[in-house]
Amino acid sequence: MHEFLKITPENHEQAIREIAGKLYILYFSKDCVFCREAIANLINMPENSLFTYAVCQVDDEKDFRMKENLLSLPTFRVYENGEKIRETNGYNQTYGVNYDMRGSIERCENYHTVYADNAATTKMSKKALKAFVDCAKDNYGNPSTNYELGQKAKGTLRFARAVMRETLHLKKHSVIFTGGGSEADNQALYSAYKEGIKQNRKHMITSAIEHHAVLHTLESFKDDGFEITVLPVNEKGLVELKTLKKAIRPDTILVSIMYANNEIGTIQPVKAIGELCKKHNVLFHCDAVQAVGHVNIDLSKLNIDYLSVAAHKFNGPKGVGALIVAETAPVSSLILGGGQENARRAGTENVQGICAMATALQEHTKHLRRDTKKTKELMNALLAGLNEIPEIVFNGDAVKRLPGTVNVSFKNVRGRELLFLLDAKYGICVSGGSACNTNSKKPSHVLLALGLSEELAESTVRISLNQDNSMEDVEYILKALKESVAYLRERNN
Repeated sequence: MHEFLKITPENHEQAIREIAGKLYILYFSKDCVFCREAIANLINMPENSLFTYAVCQVDDEKDFRMKENLLSLPTFRVYENGEKIRETNGYNQTYGVNYDMRGSIERCENYHTVYADNAATTKMSKKALKAFVDCAKDNYGNPSTNYELGQKAKGTLRFARAVMRETLHLKKHSVIFTGGGSEADNQALYSAYKEGIKQNRKHMITSAIEHHAVLHTLESFKDDGFEITVLPVNEKGLVELKTLKKAIRPDTILVSIMYANNEIGTIQPVKAIGELCKKHNVLFHCDAVQAVGHVNIDLSKLNIDYLSVAAHKFNGPKGVGALIVAETAPVSSLILGGGQENARRAGTENVQGICAMATALQEHTKHLRRDTKKTKELMNALLAGLNEIPEIVFNGDAVKRLPGTVNVSFKNVRGRELLFLLDAKYGICVSGGSACNTNSKKPSHVLLALGLSEELAESTVRISLNQDNSMEDVEYILKALKESVAYLRERNN
């Protein structure tokens, strides 16, 4: 073990090789460009000041590998001129920094938790939670069994299907219960993939702003000779119909375009896309995970062959969703085993989760008009307040959008620092984009597809409100944003 290892601009690569998996006492050079954020603030800022970093921000590949190696150590000590100035045991992941910095943040006077990341997930409603618990306690039988308790559970599944049929206006569609939205996406795409092989039609179309459950799955089909066309979107995040029309070919088997985007909230022209697909005899998959429960969807009027649903986006439980399938659409089972879900999705059904999902969707549909009105009022107040902050850019369509979703970029502000400050100092829960991509060091693919620079994409915050928020929440968020952005801009100048 070395007593000291001095990290300098010249020995980063050596340090990466030497410290991996070992315990070192580390001495950082304040002159090192990669360590400037790591140590300068730690040494020079007073106790309880902001951003007492023990590691630097992830700026490039070398920096990223450096950070990961340094913080794999079981104990992390920092010395300045031979004097220990910081020590920690263990670590936790916080905004790209494996170091618990919350202890160094002085909370604001009116600190309290405000949840405004409903596009990531929602809190279970009281009715959905009660349905979940009651079902788990009293209706725990296996729905594939023939005795009374099992048949009671099977009846719960029938109830849930009936709710889905009523709320989504299903006439020529069936419901396959899944483990969530990503599984539903995967099964829809896999079904079209199998049909494409059968018909020797190996071309699929999607957009550049789809969820990675779609993009990564389609990418995997290339190994079997499929060609994937990824359509661009305009600056508002909309797929243009003329571009889609030009992309359709005789061997096109599927178009996969989401109903509403999870990062910017833009709603696509789904009805027109469906009509275009029907005209060309192309299957249409629509990822409606963000839309179901928040906009009125009438599948009897839409030519959609596959629709993906996730319960936790509309105050239901996590780990349960559904794939809605048109009666004429081919279905291939993604999970093999028993004959559950009419032999289209093996595995004992999550009865209590499905019951809670149906209850939440029924509740959302019943109060959709009222809740939408409230959420739009909150969003408009938020937008008005944000307009008072200079040098900002709103992302997405201003009109064709989900109620409550606001995506905004703050010039000359590091997004990770802003998110951390909002959380640690004010207790505000917002995100930089998709929750599924939080740990990625790359800018949002959605924002880059809109034409934003990497720098601007990395300065972005997504605020997503719903009916559970209040005007007081909006006022608190605006106060925190104004103070935080002003502080960070002054600090970075």
